[in-house]
Amino acid sequence: MEKKLTPVEWFFRELENVNGYSAFYTNNYQHVDALYNEAKELEKKQIIDAFSTGTTYQIDSELDAIFNGIVYYEETFKTEEQ
Repeated sequence: MEKKLTPVEWFFRELENVNGYSAFYTNNYQHVDALYNEAKELEKKQIIDAFSTGTTYQIDSELDAIFNGIVYYEETFKTEEQ
């Protein structure tokens, strides 16, 4: 199954094509990387929470729904580099 890009991944890939971004990144890579990682974690939590909330009513427990949300995220978005 081909993994999908999350909006945060898409944004940062597109940002790399902006004129002058390479020089900006070189001078600010630690800050940019920290922002990217924080955005990815927030987005991951939102995706898992949304999936879990939507499936809580279909399965026996909230814990199972959260587990299924994590599985959904990893199967749909997680790549080997993460």
